[in-house]
Amino acid sequence: SLGGASYLGIGGTGTGNIIENTINSYIVDSDIEALGKSEVEVDNAEDNQSTINFRGVAVVADSRETTTTGVATGGIAKGGVSINGAVSVDIFKDHTKAYISNSHINTPHSVSVKAFHKSTSSVGDGGLSFGEKAGIGIAAGAVSFKDETLAYIDSNSTINAGKNVIVNSLSREDALLVSVAGAISGEVSLAGSIGVVYSNALTSAYIDNSTIKAYGVDVNATNTFKLDKDDTAGFIIGSTAVTTGVAGVGGGVGVVKVKNRTYAFVSGSEIEGNLADADSVLNISANSTNEIYYAIANVAAGRYAGVGGSVGVISISDITKAFTSKDSSGRNTKIKISKVNVKSYENTDIEGGVGQGSGALYGAAGAAINVISIHGENDAFIGDDTVVNADQEVNVLAQTNRNIDTRTIAFGGGGLLGAQGTVSVINIGASIESDDQKALGNTASVVDTNITNPFSFNTGDEEVNQEIQDAISDGSIAEDLDANSKLVDVTTSAIGKNAKITISGLSLSSNLNVEAKHYINVDSRIGGGAAGLIGVGGSVNIVRNFSNVNSHIGDNSEFDIISGGIYLLGDRSFDATLITYAGSAGGTSLGAAVSYLYSGGDLNTFLGNKIKISGTRSTNVKIEGNTRNNINVDSIGNTGGTVVAGAVVSKVTLEGNTNVYTLSQGIWGDSNFRLGEFSLLSNENDQIDVYSIPVNVGAISADAVVSEINYKPIIKSSLGGSTLYNSDDVNVESDLTYTLSSEAKGINIGVFTAGGSVSEVYNYPEVKAIVNGATVDSKGAFSLKAEISKDSSTYSKATATHGGALLGITGSRAAIEDGSIVKAETLSGSNIAAEDGIYIYAKNYSDNVAYASGVSAGGVLALGLNSGSITYNATATANLGNHTSLNSNSGDIYISALNSAYIESRSVAGSGGVVSGDASKATTEIKGTTKISTDENVNLFAGGKISLNSERNIRFNSFANSVNACVLGMSGSHAKNSIYDEYSKIILGSNNNFEATEYEIIAIDKLNKYWSSDYNAKEGSGGVFEGSSCESKTKVENSGSFITFKSG
Repeated sequence: SLGGASYLGIGGTGTGNIIENTINSYIVDSDIEALGKSEVEVDNAEDNQSTINFRGVAVVADSRETTTTGVATGGIAKGGVSINGAVSVDIFKDHTKAYISNSHINTPHSVSVKAFHKSTSSVGDGGLSFGEKAGIGIAAGAVSFKDETLAYIDSNSTINAGKNVIVNSLSREDALLVSVAGAISGEVSLAGSIGVVYSNALTSAYIDNSTIKAYGVDVNATNTFKLDKDDTAGFIIGSTAVTTGVAGVGGGVGVVKVKNRTYAFVSGSEIEGNLADADSVLNISANSTNEIYYAIANVAAGRYAGVGGSVGVISISDITKAFTSKDSSGRNTKIKISKVNVKSYENTDIEGGVGQGSGALYGAAGAAINVISIHGENDAFIGDDTVVNADQEVNVLAQTNRNIDTRTIAFGGGGLLGAQGTVSVINIGASIESDDQKALGNTASVVDTNITNPFSFNTGDEEVNQEIQDAISDGSIAEDLDANSKLVDVTTSAIGKNAKITISGLSLSSNLNVEAKHYINVDSRIGGGAAGLIGVGGSVNIVRNFSNVNSHIGDNSEFDIISGGIYLLGDRSFDATLITYAGSAGGTSLGAAVSYLYSGGDLNTFLGNKIKISGTRSTNVKIEGNTRNNINVDSIGNTGGTVVAGAVVSKVTLEGNTNVYTLSQGIWGDSNFRLGEFSLLSNENDQIDVYSIPVNVGAISADAVVSEINYKPIIKSSLGGSTLYNSDDVNVESDLTYTLSSEAKGINIGVFTAGGSVSEVYNYPEVKAIVNGATVDSKGAFSLKAEISKDSSTYSKATATHGGALLGITGSRAAIEDGSIVKAETLSGSNIAAEDGIYIYAKNYSDNVAYASGVSAGGVLALGLNSGSITYNATATANLGNHTSLNSNSGDIYISALNSAYIESRSVAGSGGVVSGDASKATTEIKGTTKISTDENVNLFAGGKISLNSERNIRFNSFANSVNACVLGMSGSHAKNSIYDEYSKIILGSNNNFEATEYEIIAIDKLNKYWSSDYNAKEGSGGVFEGSSCESKTKVENSGSFITFKSG
């Protein structure tokens, strides 16, 4: 449409497409004998549509919908106001089903039940206004997918097929949405663009309450959601508001919300294949894929004011499940086939960005907000009471892959005022928190209002009006931005309660594999710039990860594995890069860059209560949990002007649990059938790098820079109160390796400069290995180990450099706190017999270096204060609980607790000016206990040696250096090491009984202030008048090694 007039030009166009079709293909209440040898041509029911030659019985439903919508509107008013709007809505609600119900089919060939659905929407909305006085342009587009695609066999159907039974449901939603608005006028221009894409598709493939006999059975549900165009942006929201007069105001809002459901399952059915043929397989698989490429941008420019905002919100909350279960009547599922695969995959790729630019001769303000919220479920499981008889292997796998790559940019440039705000928030598996809400403000209500109002037009049909409003309200983001929402993100692979699984093959690869995997890769980079007589720039970059991983076997399940093994794995990784930039320039210039990352959530891999494992050969059991974090967070700020101030903050908090454990009352093997190797392994490997730097240049220049790491993971393995018989080694281990690096670097240049740099690392992990009342009868060795590895290190560095023609003031602080806990212990009633030896270790290694440096140069006055400090309170404990029994007839019993650390604190200060003063302080504080202990009524018997070894080996030193050059100078250097309440202990409880051929009980406390060619404290002042203070001190008290035998 086009509207034109000399004073008022109005143009408007709206379209609405609602597609709701029902496509059914079915066999119901029928008996079919399909014995012929001829092939028929049938639809392949796949994305690339074609026909295939098929022999047997085929039930196919295939539906494909395509809309292409273009809406354009323009308004022209030569002497007045131009108003125009372009709006479009596409709604897809197809129902596609292929099924066999209450029927009996006999064929020597295959039976195929396939449903395919594809919805494709291509939308282009454009609105443009030209007005001499004012131009107002709006473009809005919305697409909603609510399709259902089902393929199934149900209602007591019986299928007897000589070849394969295939039940496949495949669906796909493809969207391309471009919404662009423009306004050009002589005085005031307003432009707004809005885009909404919503998908809530159901894709399901299943066999319910039926009996299937076939060579192979394939049950597959696959859903694909794509919002792209040949791997480029498929969601484009843009607006431009330009005027040579008063103001240009523009805004762009884009929302993508995906909550698709994909299910593949067998419930209350009997599946029978060829047990002796390795190619006879039951596959149950659910697959969900999201590909989203987006661009949201806005430009606003005016003579006096340019104001703009761009907002993008993407929400993913898919549910994907592959499983077996009972049916609604309580009938359980029974499977007899050579190989069983139950697998669920969820893959999400998000790439794109949000941009905002504003400019004016007087004042310009711009904001860019980018929000991504991901939560949902991805499950693969063999359900309660399922019976499986396989020959080759049984695989249960749930895997989640998430890749997020975003950019957020804003710029405001004005002759008098330039202001910008850039915010990016990525939440995985959690509701929004207070920090996010402060950064986002009322984004939720603004977005919901903006995506609702443009679509509130009257089509003349009430039913259609309601359909449109329902589709738009589905796109609400209130839940994602509500702190009270209960949002979770979990990947689970499991065997349910009361399941019975037999694997009768003689191959060593005839295994039960239960695996849950969750992998996340995030790259979030944001930048903001502001320029004006007053320039204000701020950027906030937040990422939170609360993902959970579970891999387990439920209570009362039974396993008969003839030759292979049982392997449970929980595996997760989180790779994240955050880079935040804020810059401003002007007479008065203020800038702030903030990066914050949190990673937590739990990983649990475990065996439930009353698990029974049996067989005829040595069955290996491995229960493992792995966590990996690779995190890089950088914040950079640049400010320039007459008066400048910059604040830069980078902060990482890492928590979460990696738990690997077994519960109680299980029986694993017996004295005749023994398991092979038994391993219970919990591992975590983390690398965290945090970096902050502001660079400020101005007559008056000030900064504050902070880098901080809070590190508090818990890694635990626990062998519960079950009975274990095995012919090989038993290993219960928890291991942690970390590299933590924090650096804060401040640079100020001007006439008057001041600033502070702070780098802090709080290191408080817990690593535990536990035997909780278990009974172990092993022909091999037994190992219980908790360890923080030798490769672990912590580094904290803070530097500040200030140059002021008249005044330079600097301060830096680098600090480390190490309160790590390592513990290996047996709890009450644990009974371990291992012929080849029993080994219990608690080892805590660490390498800590703190470095603080400050340089101040002031023409008249220069001052500096710098501090490096390390507080070490790490512990290692090995403990045997009440009534613990350790027995090694032909081996040794070795128990070790070890703390080994390198600790170095350095501080360097330098200043120069007419009056100059600086102080440098380096300190270490060392305390903590290394301990081996036994409680009451502990019995140890060894055919060889009993060795108890508690050792602390701490290497430490501190170095302080202070130098200044001036007319009047003062400096101070203080290096101090404080060691107190620091012990190596062995405490043996009452009524213990030790029997061996040799005993070794040693407690060592070794403190080593290592030699260095550097002076511990060094100062220097050069000038007409000077004063200095220099001190190095090491104090040891309440420290030593002890061995205590209690009564009895």
